[in-house]
Amino acid sequence: SSDLVRNLLDMGTELLPIDGAGAKSLLVAEGKISAYIGPSVRPHDIAAVEVIVKEAGGTVTGMDGKPLNYKTGFRGAILSNGVVHDELLHMVRAA
Repeated sequence: SSDLVRNLLDMGTELLPIDGAGAKSLLVAEGKISAYIGPSVRPHDIAAVEVIVKEAGGTVTGMDGKPLNYKTGFRGAILSNGVVHDELLHMVRAA
């Protein structure tokens, strides 16, 4: 949402215009960016990179903070370095 983007920019966050959930998720795993918020990602977008981000020490949840459920499906995910995850969840819920 635009409120979330505005809040992140107000905090001095750099937003990257990169296309593709996989590419953004791999940047999180590599430690090049702190997080990726993908409000419209689907299971097929991030199934493989979820494992990579977690193995790199990151955190991956749905937009609600719960683990992703590939059996029932989901829409949206937050992938982070783990350090900023709770703060991002709070901001997403407030937006």
